[in-house]
Amino acid sequence: YETFTQCSVIQFILDENTEYEYTVVWMDGTTDSGTVTTPDGGFVTPICLEKDGEECEGGGLDGQNGDPRFNLQFSNSGNVDLDLYVQTPNGSIINYSNTTAQGGTHDVDCACGDACDQENVFWENGPSGQYTFWVDYYGDCGSGSTSSNFTIKVMNNNNVVMTKTGTLNSGESTHWTYNHN
Repeated sequence: YETFTQCSVIQFILDENTEYEYTVVWMDGTTDSGTVTTPDGGFVTPICLEKDGEECEGGGLDGQNGDPRFNLQFSNSGNVDLDLYVQTPNGSIINYSNTTAQGGTHDVDCACGDACDQENVFWENGPSGQYTFWVDYYGDCGSGSTSSNFTIKVMNNNNVVMTKTGTLNSGESTHWTYNHN
């Protein structure tokens, strides 16, 4: 396995479908331990602990923090194009082609050839109401890949309030709702 470090961010490349134990020994001598299970097909699973530094703020996610914030992570980086959509309480839709609406901004877009694996929509202080969010399988980027694992995290100021995971196949889309107060 390979380890990459930067400040308090550590990334391991691990076998899929395997449970691992981890222990972090901090410079002040305290330790944190836990387990993480890698999903099928490989995926990025950020482990962000209490003592994370600036580089890890937001749990290792790309894009701006917000209240609310919708972050899509997916596997097959560069081999598929998944798109994040968020419908605001007033019915406007934010996505790669309409990047702002009702105070929200789509600030991270990952398209074929970008070698990335996240999309992000955020509000500094979003309006109360029901948000509908979904992910669409846009294309295979010429890779022939027909599916991708994904995780969508809904956050309020770095606190995860909802997580949705799954596998999306070519031509599929899936939807959820979130009520923001």
